[in-house]
Amino acid sequence: MDSLDASEHGWARVRTWTRSVRRRHPAGIFACDYLFLPLHHEAERHWSLAVVCRPWAAVNIGQDVHTTTTVAFLDSLRSPSSEKHEAVVLHKLKSYLRSEWQDCTPLSTSFDEGRIQAVAIDVPQQQNSSDCGIYVLEFMLQLLCHPGKLASLGRDPLAVELQVGKAPRQRWRQAGASYRSLKQAAAGGSASFDEVGAFVPSRRRNGETDGLLQGVVDGDAPCALGFARGMAC
Repeated sequence: MDSLDASEHGWARVRTWTRSVRRRHPAGIFACDYLFLPLHHEAERHWSLAVVCRPWAAVNIGQDVHTTTTVAFLDSLRSPSSEKHEAVVLHKLKSYLRSEWQDCTPLSTSFDEGRIQAVAIDVPQQQNSSDCGIYVLEFMLQLLCHPGKLASLGRDPLAVELQVGKAPRQRWRQAGASYRSLKQAAAGGSASFDEVGAFVPSRRRNGETDGLLQGVVDGDAPCALGFARGMAC
């Protein structure tokens, strides 16, 4: 979000970020049900997370659609100024989504910013001033590993309960070390290293997930390796 402002020039600076998504689907990010956006609070040198649920619901397709786009804010260091900051971010996001829609489709449909609402999620609070990036990763992992929680984020966000396990920084440090070891081992052998496959979970029949992402949530550090690359805060 550092590179994004509410002007058309601001959107042009980040336009190429969604190029790969548009190649897969003409509607681009509007073909997605959820968008994960790490937010940088420059003045406070702090990171938090926003999740845009159902971005496609803000498009007026001429039918009576009984749903809205929800922007859920997950901030592990909330303060009296958080609400003001989130209002600014929401304004920028509305402008960005409008520009993105107008650019990715020639369809004669309008974008309705009034269909975008925001909600602050009650999440665990960090006990120091340096673990914000770790908490962003923890929140993302729980939502990705538990699809039921992710679905509730868009339907009933106030009912979502997220937890942060013990010693999250140590778990992510171990995960990062394991990730680097696997990558180095792959570089020295004939097998290629699948960076995406290193953390994308498989889906079980009960809706939960198995595999690499699940490990960090459960405390098994060597598992969700790919996400360790984004630890810096």
